[in-house]
Amino acid sequence: MNKLFILLFILIFIIFYTYINLDKLIHERKVHPILLNFFYHPLKESYKYSCDIEYKKKNNLLFNNSGFDRISPLIDPPNKFYNPNHLLNEINDIIKYKNDKRLGDKLANIGQKKSWQLRLFNEETLYSKFAPKCIDFIDKLAKDMNSQAISISLGLMYPKTWLKYHEGFWGYSEYITRCMIGIKCPNTGCALHEYNKKPYTIQEGKVITFNDCNMHEAWNITNQKRIVLIFDLWNNEGFHNNKNAIKQIKENVLNRKILCNEDFKRKETSLKTLITVKKLLK
Repeated sequence: MNKLFILLFILIFIIFYTYINLDKLIHERKVHPILLNFFYHPLKESYKYSCDIEYKKKNNLLFNNSGFDRISPLIDPPNKFYNPNHLLNEINDIIKYKNDKRLGDKLANIGQKKSWQLRLFNEETLYSKFAPKCIDFIDKLAKDMNSQAISISLGLMYPKTWLKYHEGFWGYSEYITRCMIGIKCPNTGCALHEYNKKPYTIQEGKVITFNDCNMHEAWNITNQKRIVLIFDLWNNEGFHNNKNAIKQIKENVLNRKILCNEDFKRKETSLKTLITVKKLLK
């Protein structure tokens, strides 16, 4: 009887602890998806979906968007915080602007994400003219990292949003280091998560870098909007840094040998992405 009471007490404690720390446990990836069946949480199904993708990846059951090998080495982030407050007025004006053409906005498993491409392959886009301060800020930041920002975008993630696992595209992601800096976001509850690594908490003024070839996801568990600048560092490898890059990357993708269904899907996705990129250039 005493053992049964102890087991019941432990179970109640686990459920109660999970309930009061649910956001934190989800953000830190420390709760088993089965436990979530006891609770309501707006991101519950997205979390379960994410765990299922990881299970399939681990057991070689995942065929699409499961990551590919990179070529250029990753660049480490600077160990410092930057002050992005002077960008807020400009960013708020950009967010009000209607954007019909964009990349990555359909990734949300739940919630909503919007983005504005401010530079692509060192070329101006439809939105570059609205963002001189943002572009100058990222260029100086990239210089601090001994590199150049070949592509820059503004990302807005609404509260309670989860972006499902995805990856970059062939012919581009192998050569760049993808970076993100928080512009306006809560101190905790927003993350970028690369498969098989601890989540990177997104903080205002702090740069994180990650491998865009690996499948990765992102979330905003909070009740506030998350605004970031995303930029790709490039060191003159793999393609040209102008409009000819699209042609060169396309040729590289087309020349790749199809080895399996996964490679076919990746090639198809890469070519569709390049079409969208071309429409975004000024």
